[in-house]
Amino acid sequence: ACFLLGEAGAGAGAHAWVLRAFADALGFAPRLLQTEHDPALARAVAAEWPGTVHHFCPWSVWHELVRHVRGLFVADASRHGRSEGWQALCTLFWTAQKQTDS
Repeated sequence: ACFLLGEAGAGAGAHAWVLRAFADALGFAPRLLQTEHDPALARAVAAEWPGTVHHFCPWSVWHELVRHVRGLFVADASRHGRSEGWQALCTLFWTAQKQTDS
């Protein structure tokens, strides 16, 4: 396991340089990479490491889901006391995460 830190908001060119330097230091490109969602980084990974499987960090995906989707369930929750739809979505998301761990 390795940790690679880049500058937030960097362009695809800067990410590509970091990925090349990382692969040069390791002597190979990793088979799996997990990152936060960053479109420029995703483009750089696809271009520089085409054989690498690229996943977004589940915590980051969850954070964005809560930030952008949870509010859609607020009206349902205020009418029924709790949002069964939101609870179902939470269960589905975390069940899928657990299944992909094995």
